[in-house]
Amino acid sequence: MPVHGAKGKGTAYSTAVRTAGTWSLRLLVVRVEGADAPIVLINEDHVPIPNAAIGI
Repeated sequence: MPVHGAKGKGTAYSTAVRTAGTWSLRLLVVRVEGADAPIVLINEDHVPIPNAAIGI
């Protein structure tokens, strides 16, 4: 999904799982245009993401 803000724009990638009707966000990564490393905001399954910067 495209994202944008005051400092630039990029794309957010996510993985979610629904269990018993409840959604759980498992992975949320943002790749900012012009940046070398993606920003990992959520990585519950510890998926290896090369060159990733850890976010919040």
